[in-house]
Parts: sequence; structure tokens; C-alpha cells
Amino acid sequence: MALRTKVKYGLSAAMLALIAAGAGAPQLLDQFLQEREGNTLVAVRDNGGVWSVCRGVTRIDGKPVVKGQRLTQSQCDHYNAIERDKALAWVNKHVHIPLTEPQK
Repeated sequence: MALRTKVKYGLSAAMLALIAAGAGAPQLLDQFLQEREGNTLVAVRDNGGVWSVCRGVTRIDGKPVVKGQRLTQSQCDHYNAIERDKALAWVNKHVHIPLTEPQK
């Protein structure tokens, strides 16, 4: 029997494997965002009219992403890591109860 890609609660087999292996919040967030956002090297416009690149990055070095803007995979890896770290820092600052890594 083939392994299903999606299971209860919409988590992929890859996400469940990372959780079972004890992966930390950064790895879990990277996998989740890759599955949900994708990673585009050329700017795309969302339904609200906002331009983004990589995994939803809307500002590069303080400047808005613009139509036609292109980044390399290496640049996207860099900016995706910055955005991931900002999100995890927000959780650590604002959530004042103990969390396991997958809960972060």
C-alpha cells in the first residue's frame, strides 16, 4: 500500500516524519512553508496586489519587492531564513507558556 502524502489535519508525510524524528521548530517551519507557499525566484503578485518572492518575502533589505524582481536560490535561502527566524523570535517573545519544538 502506498504511503499517502496528506493525512489527518492536512500534514504531509514529510511533516509527520520530521515531527516523529524530533525536528526543531526551524526545520518544521521550513518544511511547512515550502509545502504551503512554495519558493518562487521571480516576484509574483498575491490576490491583495502585494508582490512577493521566495516563500512570501515582501521586502528585501527594507525595500518592497517589485514586479519582475528575480533572486537566485541562494538569495532566497538567505531571505527565507531571515523571515523564518523573525517568525520564531516573535513566538518566543509573545508566547509565555512552555512549548515543545513542534508547537513553536
